[in-house]
Amino acid sequence: MADSNVLDVERLSVRFTSPEGDVTAVRDVSFSLPEGGSIALLGESGSGKTATARAIMGILDNNAVTSGSIRFRGQELVGLDEESYQKLRGAEIAMVFQDAQSALNPAYTVGWQIAEVFRLRDGRRRSEAKRLAIEALERVGIPDAARRARQYPHQFSGGMRQRVLIAIALALRPCVLIADEPTTALDATIQAQILELIREVHRESGAALVLISHDLGVVAQMVQRVVVMKDGEVVEEGAVRDVYLRPQHPYTRALLEASPSFQAGRFVTEEEP
Repeated sequence: MADSNVLDVERLSVRFTSPEGDVTAVRDVSFSLPEGGSIALLGESGSGKTATARAIMGILDNNAVTSGSIRFRGQELVGLDEESYQKLRGAEIAMVFQDAQSALNPAYTVGWQIAEVFRLRDGRRRSEAKRLAIEALERVGIPDAARRARQYPHQFSGGMRQRVLIAIALALRPCVLIADEPTTALDATIQAQILELIREVHRESGAALVLISHDLGVVAQMVQRVVVMKDGEVVEEGAVRDVYLRPQHPYTRALLEASPSFQAGRFVTEEEP
């Protein structure tokens, strides 16, 4: 695999054990992500997309057994101890979760939660961390950021909470951003705003993007390459335009034909103006 890749996933498998029997959620998944590139893991619910993302982040449940290889700039992450993984999370690889209400702590203000990232992970003093937290909110388009930093998650709309999650993920300027169905609970207008924000962040920061989605239209607008997953396996991979216009696998063709975004066999892709 190329030295210019920031992330190399090779024959990754994830199995969950239980007294009732084992379940394999991911089986022999491989893909690469170049520095500053973008890729989507596309598939229906249960296809293994999120399990793959959580394996990259090292946040799978305790009953998960992971095999294969995940290399971040050449460093093997499978089998990495928790202390070493903690140094990578946030600082190098960050994740935006789909449920902002669950991801944010209702007992603390959003400013405090962002400031804690700077204090605990970057060693900043309290006053400086507070200032950086306000700047982080401004960067993701939250108006009157100094006042809103003193508010609690329940005082924010769903779209604004998602912006807070993005601010937290970007606080330490990671080089890989994983967005796991980041607009699932939002209406169409707010969804478009959040997707545009993620696209702007990806382009301006230079962070590589891994998008987890079941929406073919969203994927077409956001990334350069797509990995199509079904039942934990990769069934097709390639440039978005190639996969969408010339799908090789029956499952990919079925997804395209069932998508309301599909117009006469053509999507507008991220590469087009």
